[in-house]
Amino acid sequence: MVTQDHSVVTKWSLSVVTQWSLSGQWSLSGHSLVTQALQELDLSLTPLGDTGGHSLVTLLGQCPALVTLRVRSCGLSRPFPIPDTTPLQSLALSYNPLGRAGLRRLLRTIPARSIRSLELDGVLGDTGDIGDTDGDIGDTEGDIGGDIGAELARYLQQAGCALCHLSLAGNHLRDGDMEELARCLPRSPPLSLRLSANPGLGPGTFRKLRPGLRRLRMDGCGVGDLEGATRSRSRENIPEF
Repeated sequence: MVTQDHSVVTKWSLSVVTQWSLSGQWSLSGHSLVTQALQELDLSLTPLGDTGGHSLVTLLGQCPALVTLRVRSCGLSRPFPIPDTTPLQSLALSYNPLGRAGLRRLLRTIPARSIRSLELDGVLGDTGDIGDTDGDIGDTEGDIGGDIGAELARYLQQAGCALCHLSLAGNHLRDGDMEELARCLPRSPPLSLRLSANPGLGPGTFRKLRPGLRRLRMDGCGVGDLEGATRSRSRENIPEF
């Protein structure tokens, strides 16, 4: 899909991308990509791999107006650095095999002052990648796998954090992953959180998280009818991610 205003290109999606070069060069239907006014770019399902991450860094430097970037299912297992001064506000990295270590690095490198929407569904792999169990990052209570929640809490508490929407669906998360996050929410910006399809999250996590969030989705988690009853009273307020 292409959106044009006279000669200015503002949006490109995968359907018009004809070639990706690992050197960071683009060819689109026989002509060069106009990057200066580009606001939205969807590269989902493009097999970038880890070397493609370097090219994404180059591309970001060439797109001073880029607000939305979607790179779902692109084979990225390492996060790519994003400049602190980026105009980027929405980043979708779902279904890339980051693993827990990659997710922790990502949360330490993306700029908190600009990113408003972060989609990270299915980035932790299968149940064999349920992560560190020794509480190596901020997990002072010793909760199994609680380091992910600690990294999320650290990210949200950065000065000027702009994050409004976070999706972590289908990541094999467990109750221990959410302990530190639940503790920080009263001191963090209002957040909509999607945790769907994490059956290891139970009613205790729901009760701890819900009071500190603007919106919470936990369909497909181990909360039974608890979350469904809450959603039925405020269904119209639940956003689509």
